Amino acid sequence: MHIQVDSGEPKDRWRISYEDGDEPDQYTFRAFATIGTHLWPAIVAAGIGGNTYSRCVLASTAIAAFLKSRNYDAEVVKAVCDVSLRRDGRHVIPNTLGIGLPDPSLDLGGLHAVVRMADRRGGGWLIDGSTRQAARPGRWAEPPEVMITRIITVPPPMHPDDIYYQQGYAPLGAMGVDQGDGSVLLFQWVYKEGEPHTWGETPDGSAERAEKLSKRLSAAWARTKAPS
Repeated sequence: MHIQVDSGEPKDRWRISYEDGDEPDQYTFRAFATIGTHLWPAIVAAGIGGNTYSRCVLASTAIAAFLKSRNYDAEVVKAVCDVSLRRDGRHVIPNTLGIGLPDPSLDLGGLHAVVRMADRRGGGWLIDGSTRQAARPGRWAEPPEVMITRIITVPPPMHPDDIYYQQGYAPLGAMGVDQGDGSVLLFQWVYKEGEPHTWGETPDGSAERAEKLSKRLSAAWARTKAPS
């Protein structure tokens, strides 16, 4: 049985997905709840200008720094996030929204930063801290700010266009957000292992900003409980 848990209030600030029996332990669930509930308020409170949901590097470096401070093995990974509205496995709206798709105007062919975290009991978790950049008012319901799901190694049944795999991408994660009308907003993440990036040279990728936000998340940890 597939299970999704959302944040409650404020509604859909974050969401986690996993199979029954494969849920995170309570300590990890508490870490995820801290990230999902407090990440974007921390970014706003820190006074880091231009706080838009497209700042995947800022979100991901902060998440990774916080998880490392809680003794998790976490790293920022360069990925592509494919977003499509589906009903019965078919596209409701032609084409898809590709976050981080290769762009000739960008060095190294595109950029979307997510976090890959090892699970102490085996396997791993994918954390995308900037999924609300996929919001398209009038096309589908606003997605959560943060989405968390299990790492996968085999493409899901409704996988992105085969062109991803023809170009050497591997599956990383997949998660659907029910739209309440029989359709699902499907997020699918693919990546290339070891693909280089340059965000460490950018302001949002700086260790100083990551540590500043990590400290705010750590302070929020004390008042956060794991969802029941």
